[in-house]
Amino acid sequence: MPPSPQAHQQGRHADRLLTAAKYHDAIVCHEKAADHLLRAMKMTSVPQALMSLQLQYQFHFKQRDIIREKHRRAQSYKKYLEQREREAQKKAQAAKELKELRDAEEQLQKNLAANNERDSEVESEPDEDENKTDSDDETDLGRSNEKSVIHDGEPDSLLQFLNKNGRRDKFSSSVHAATKAPKNAGEKMEELQTSNHQLQDHVSSLLQELEKTKHELHSVKSENRQLRRTVDILTTQIERYVAEDRRRAGQDLSVSIRPAFSTSDSFDEQISPPSEIPPLAPLEIPDFDFDSFK
Repeated sequence: MPPSPQAHQQGRHADRLLTAAKYHDAIVCHEKAADHLLRAMKMTSVPQALMSLQLQYQFHFKQRDIIREKHRRAQSYKKYLEQREREAQKKAQAAKELKELRDAEEQLQKNLAANNERDSEVESEPDEDENKTDSDDETDLGRSNEKSVIHDGEPDSLLQFLNKNGRRDKFSSSVHAATKAPKNAGEKMEELQTSNHQLQDHVSSLLQELEKTKHELHSVKSENRQLRRTVDILTTQIERYVAEDRRRAGQDLSVSIRPAFSTSDSFDEQISPPSEIPPLAPLEIPDFDFDSFK
């Protein structure tokens, strides 16, 4: 196969590879096409053909530069999408952790309220026990008085001593029952404050990380806009250059082709119609013998 059709084939193959986002393979195909065109230029000496082959050669090299810029732009866009996905994941994780911490704080507040209510109930129990003890002492005292009345001559000091010992035992049992609470309100408040400080520190770190991610995203967007402007400027320059080359090639080709049709006679004289039109041949009418079919 001649070099020029091979170059055309490589160019079409490069277009298909570029559509499939295979940038490196497309660049290789354009380089092969340029090599085929270079071989074709060495095989001909016609100025018009050399000009056409040279323009195609430059076109393939320009396409190579454009594909490289598209590849870089695609990589930048892919990086931007990955950064955006990571940021969304970080935001979702931060929101989830913040919700869990808020639920934990609400649970701690509920537990603290329940413990405070339990402590208030426990503190009220000794008063009831003491009142009950006083009433029992009065009952015992009444009974001892009755016994002293019935049994004359028994000393009252022994009854008073027994009453005092019984009251002390009941009071000590009520005190032991009141001190069975696992933690007091101060300790629970301190634990809640510690958990609250840890929650605030964690939220602050998450907010700082979010601000850092926003800054990185802003820088990536700025870089992406700069790359797009650069690609637009480069594409405009390449299109202008290709259009200028085509315009120059068209002028040179029209100038070089125009004398090729000029001969000793004019072009109109060569294609002028004849002065007289020859007469048409008469129509031939077939003569059928219908008697033979009878």
